[in-house]
Amino acid sequence: MRYITIRVKGNCMSPLIKDGDTVSVRKQKDFVTGDIIAYFNEQHELIVHRYATLFGLELTKADRNRYFDSFIIEKPLGRVLVDESVVKKVFMFIRLKIELLNLLLRGKV
Repeated sequence: MRYITIRVKGNCMSPLIKDGDTVSVRKQKDFVTGDIIAYFNEQHELIVHRYATLFGLELTKADRNRYFDSFIIEKPLGRVLVDESVVKKVFMFIRLKIELLNLLLRGKV
């Protein structure tokens, strides 16, 4: 596996990842809901957000944002390697699924 190192800009993933943090990214293109990924959006901006899928749609969301992004994952770099506890991963997975269900029920997806 190949790895790259990137510096994060912004606090949208804090407290887990903060502005100026350096993170390792494992190059890959397949992700599962709850992974934190690095990718370039359609404006060629480097984004580090959490990944989710719903009925085949690939979505991303910052931990500090209430809603899912409208970004399109143009060029995925890979999965961000962070030291998350198992409890936090499970909590974030459940939270993402609840938010996806809420969007679906409100007709937003």
